[in-house]
Amino acid sequence: MEIETFEDCKPQDYLMNRAARNAQDPLDNSISHLQVATRVTNAIHLQFGLLNGTVPLDDVVGELLYSGIVKPKDLKGPVKEVLEDLKSLNINKEVETKKAETAYETLNEMKELVQEVKEIGKGLLDQAFEGDLKVLEANGFDLKVPEELEEAVNGFVSRIKDVRKYHGNGEDQKAVDTFRNLISEIDSLLSKAKELDADAIVQMPSAVASFAPILNQAKAVKLYADRKSQLETSTEGKEKLLGNLQEMSRASEEATKILRPLEAARSILEPRNPRRPLLTAGFPNGVDDLNLLFSQDPWFKELTDTEALYKHLAPISKFFDEIKKVSDGIAPLKPAPIDEILEFVKPFNISSIPKDFGTDQMFACIKTLPFGTTVTPFDVDPLSADIVAVDTGVEELRAAIRDMSSFLEKPQTISIINEMRDIALEATTADPNQLRATIEKFLDPEKIGAFEKVIEEFKKLNKKVDDEKVKGLAAKVSSQQKTLETFQKTLDNLKPAFECLQPLEDAKVVGQMIDTWKTMQVPKQETIKEVVKIMKTLDAMPASVVNEMKALDTGKLHLKDSELHSTTLGLATRGIADMRDLLKQEANFELIGGLPGKEGLQKTHTSLVAWKGGVKESKNLSGYGRIFEEALKVPGVERFEKIGEEVRDLEEKETDPTKKEELKKVVNATEELGAVGLDLAGYSAHFRNAPKSLEAMESFFASFKPRVTTTKEVGIVIGSTTTIGYSEDNAMLIIIVVIVVAAFISVAASAVAGFCYCCSWCCFKKKKRAVKENVKGGCRPPKTPLTTTSPVPTTTSTPATPLPPTDAPKKKVTEKPKTPSKKSETEEPPKKRAKKEDKEKSVSRSRSSTVSRVSTPALPALPAIISVSYAEATNKFVIRVNLEVRKFVENKKLLADADEFFEYAKSLINNIRVTGDPREHIENRLVII
Repeated sequence: MEIETFEDCKPQDYLMNRAARNAQDPLDNSISHLQVATRVTNAIHLQFGLLNGTVPLDDVVGELLYSGIVKPKDLKGPVKEVLEDLKSLNINKEVETKKAETAYETLNEMKELVQEVKEIGKGLLDQAFEGDLKVLEANGFDLKVPEELEEAVNGFVSRIKDVRKYHGNGEDQKAVDTFRNLISEIDSLLSKAKELDADAIVQMPSAVASFAPILNQAKAVKLYADRKSQLETSTEGKEKLLGNLQEMSRASEEATKILRPLEAARSILEPRNPRRPLLTAGFPNGVDDLNLLFSQDPWFKELTDTEALYKHLAPISKFFDEIKKVSDGIAPLKPAPIDEILEFVKPFNISSIPKDFGTDQMFACIKTLPFGTTVTPFDVDPLSADIVAVDTGVEELRAAIRDMSSFLEKPQTISIINEMRDIALEATTADPNQLRATIEKFLDPEKIGAFEKVIEEFKKLNKKVDDEKVKGLAAKVSSQQKTLETFQKTLDNLKPAFECLQPLEDAKVVGQMIDTWKTMQVPKQETIKEVVKIMKTLDAMPASVVNEMKALDTGKLHLKDSELHSTTLGLATRGIADMRDLLKQEANFELIGGLPGKEGLQKTHTSLVAWKGGVKESKNLSGYGRIFEEALKVPGVERFEKIGEEVRDLEEKETDPTKKEELKKVVNATEELGAVGLDLAGYSAHFRNAPKSLEAMESFFASFKPRVTTTKEVGIVIGSTTTIGYSEDNAMLIIIVVIVVAAFISVAASAVAGFCYCCSWCCFKKKKRAVKENVKGGCRPPKTPLTTTSPVPTTTSTPATPLPPTDAPKKKVTEKPKTPSKKSETEEPPKKRAKKEDKEKSVSRSRSSTVSRVSTPALPALPAIISVSYAEATNKFVIRVNLEVRKFVENKKLLADADEFFEYAKSLINNIRVTGDPREHIENRLVII
């Protein structure tokens, strides 16, 4: 019989990928496979390091739970005890104490005002500044350059008018001299424009800075006059104030013990920086990746015996379980309670608290104040306003000159002016017959219109270059010099007090301590309890976890250079994952790549596209080394943040709303690309080392496949599903199975012999002639009885149920003519012979009524499915079949009833309860094992 087959019918491809032609992106698949291997490699290293102490427990917990921002030790502190202590501070609030507080605060404010005054007691303007004011009042600034530019531009207007007049009167020859004058004026303009230096033209020191010493002393005088009565204090009040300061000093020391833990907790609950792990590089998404460790990925199962390998990872599995418990507790936590407590605690964090506080020295300055003298405060506000106005006017003048300079330096402005100069030069040398045409070109509406717009814009800018306003303000300030002379007399009385206060450096700290207890807002008890609970939840990782891991250690998991392979594969895989993420930002590349000088960025994108095009999937781990070798050829962009800064500067300076919006999009693009990272140089070393690490891990994983300890492999079939190799681990099981099978065969042989004897049949008589079935061939699932097996780890499964009967179309079956047996049938009794003939006819009718689509050797009938399960890690449905079907597939035969087989499989899959709806494109995700 002829059988239809496919040339590429490979065992691992059949049912594992029924729709291979619709395969996913090779890069995505490759990264997925590498991540599986990388996670296991990282887990092996972490287990080994945690058990022998070479990997710090705090560092691993910090990376997995706290995104590498903090470590568990950073969360430790007596939060509850300190908060209760701060809440009930022993601060004396009696009347005498408050008077001492007020006196100290007044003295401290006066001290702060005169702190930076170089010449205490000087109430007059600095002589140099006073001289500048007088010069400005009399002459203003030297604006010679702007005036010369104005003169040149006014000349432009006159020359254009003359050219139009001569041309209109038919006196073109007279315009030649006009053009010569225009050329001279243009040259003057362009030359003088280079001398427009705003700072050089407007030379004036800051009026506010010059007046600051007088202003601050005037404010201190007014403060003394306003609070003179509040500076009286008693000895009792001073002593109780000192007691409060001592209590605050103790509270500050306590607060520092919990400030760091609270800030660490705050950063965990609302992290700002992306996670960049090192020890746990194989788990880039932290706790979310831990559930993927024991993946039943079909590709990985071809590399190793996952059941044997995962058995030895029980210690790290225990560790990860504890991590996940803590993570589940952290997930619902919010930072609001910690924010409230931090607002309460931070003011207590006062640095450099003096031992004696310096209160005696501060209060001693009270004796130097002129209580017996009438002090008239100086109304400094009007003069201060005029001083500020002088500074504002000077800066406006500088800005106007800068605007004029920028306009004259614009390429567009220079181009228009030079074009008109070239035409004017052409007119001065033109043949008389061509002069008229040259003049008409000069007066062309488009050209002359652009030139006149330049002139108009210059005139607008030139109007702002005016120093008359500043001259008036300078005169107003100078006129108040006599008032300052009166203020000098008042200042002489307070000079001793100011000189006493100025050097007291501890006063600021003491003032901060007083302000803290006066403004302290005690948090609610419920908030404190909530924060204490948060801190316990964050730091819930049991210290005994390593000892629990040691109890589960088999001692048989030894990977040489585990740290090297873990780091190399973890960071190298993260590198190509980042490269894939960059490929998804093509629009951002186009936005930024269009800017001048950003060709390197476009080169990076082009190289990334070429790299992805060369990626191919591999059936083994070492075959993926080429991905990393080719990744080395992709050039990154060093200091990409500099490009972002340049674009942000452009966006800030741009005034046109449309252009500003476009630049804002470019800024966003740089931020998105920068978040992924374009400096690939950091991955280079890991890319280079990755192929060797892949080879080492491939050998390591292969070592977990069953080992044969004899020269001849002994295999025993159990339930038509499993083959057990003979080794020390399963020798006893094999012996037991052999005895059971031998006993079963003996009993079966005895039963058959007895049956044959009783029925007088010959067990060795020839078979009836075979019926030749002329149908299409192909792989067909074996119709063997349903057996059971253990479910696939980490999956949700449902047992198979018998396949419902199908109505196949009837076909005639061509049979060979029956050949009579050598023995005469008359030897049997008539009744018995009649029953036998009826039985044979019934079988013949049954065969002729059903389509037989299986060639010799034909598979048993469906169902052949043992179980169907869903693997969350790979998002695939796994079909476990019995051994007979598996062998039939491995012999490169196809199931003829594929459609029927899949319909049956789908009916089983529909009974599986899984999160979401993963049944989309189900035929592409069926895996046979």
